[in-house]
Parts: sequence; C-alpha cells; structure tokens
Amino acid sequence: MPVVITTSTAALAWVWLYDSSSAGIINGFLKLFHVEPIPWLTNGRYALLAVTIEAIWATFGLNTVIFLAGLQNVPQERYEAAELDGATGWSKFTAITLPGISPTTFFVLVTTVIGAVQVFDVPFVMTSGGPANATQMIVMYLYTSAFRLQRMGLASAMGYLVFMLILVLTLINFRLEKKWVFYE
Repeated sequence: MPVVITTSTAALAWVWLYDSSSAGIINGFLKLFHVEPIPWLTNGRYALLAVTIEAIWATFGLNTVIFLAGLQNVPQERYEAAELDGATGWSKFTAITLPGISPTTFFVLVTTVIGAVQVFDVPFVMTSGGPANATQMIVMYLYTSAFRLQRMGLASAMGYLVFMLILVLTLINFRLEKKWVFYE
C-alpha cells in the first residue's frame, strides 16, 4: 500500500495514527495496557522517532519486492548441492543466500541512503520540521531558506552541499562494495 499512495497522503494517515488524543489509534491501543498517551508529534523526544517509523513503513514494501526479486536470482542448484553436503539452514543462509543477494542489498542500501538524505515531504507534512526543529531535515532547511526567507544564494549553496553529500556517501558505498558484494 505505501508504494501506491502518495507520500503526503501516507504522512497524513500517520498523523492521524499518532494523534495524542483518544482518537489516535496508537495511543488508543496503548491505553488498553494503561500506558499514558504519548505526544508523538508534539514532543521533540518522540517526533523524530515517529517520522522515522513512518519512513521505514513507506519504503519497506518496495524494498521487500526488490529483495524478493534478488532472492529469485539465487540459483537453486547451490542449495541442492549444499543439502547433499549436509549443510544446515543457517549455513545455507550465510554461505549461499547472503552472498547471492549482496548486489540487491547494495542497491537497496545506496537508494535508501540517497532517499534518506533527500527526505522532505514526510517530516514537512507531519510536523513542519518541529517541534523545536527536531524533525527539520537538510532539504527542509534548504526549502525554508529559498522560499520562506528568500535567501536563494544560501539555498543554492545548500543544494550543492546536498549533492556533494550524496555523491560522497555513494562513492563510499561503491568503494566498500568490493569487500562484500559478490557478482556472478
């Protein structure tokens, strides 16, 4: 479902789930266990956690489908040979499955890191960067500088810094790729 609906719609749904009053489903569930309502989006201590949980939920489905495709590319003959050699389930997982899906893991890691640096819409819709800037991400600050404060030079410089950050993180991932990604 998170892949098919827009991120802003999903964020609004999560705002409703996190509602501090009795209307919020999460706090309503916690109330069954006599837990006090948690101010998910109005307390800086919980706001970033709440936004992070929504972001994980939003990307989990697509990443699962990508991993499923990666798992289908692991040759079944390797599992059959391992079973003939007496391998256990754990040893098949560590010796066959993990190396077999390492290119998929690398792809998901790179795209997730890039998406995490560029995140804007979810914290903007859920908290507008608050409370006390607890969920203000770098791209949100760039947006505020450009369109609210009209400081286009600063925003342009931050855009280049975001690009450089993504480039450096991606290059680090590509450098480390040689140590743990196994291609056929």
